[in-house]
Amino acid sequence: MQLKNTLLSVFLAACTKPALATIWLGKDSGNGAWVAWRTDPCKNPAPSFVSPGGDTNFCGWPFSISGVGTLSAEGCGAGLWLVQKPSNSFYANCQWQDVQWQCGVHQYYVCG
Repeated sequence: MQLKNTLLSVFLAACTKPALATIWLGKDSGNGAWVAWRTDPCKNPAPSFVSPGGDTNFCGWPFSISGVGTLSAEGCGAGLWLVQKPSNSFYANCQWQDVQWQCGVHQYYVCG
């Protein structure tokens, strides 16, 4: 019985990953910059800037999220996913989700 419990513990430890933080991506309506956040973008902490303002493609720009580290969005034009920097390891897939927040942030993607 003890061997069975030990094998089950080893299996579960190998198969479980820490829960990913959900990351949202959108645009600041004021300056047009792409931004990313973990919680309500209208409250502190403010969203992290992903790219400069305007129509700049945000893919490949590194950005930091508190408690997660440095990420970048990849695959623009096909599907969108996040990778963790500097290892370039896969972090999460992203899905289209169009939401206009009252504080002037237009959300386009949810990742995680």
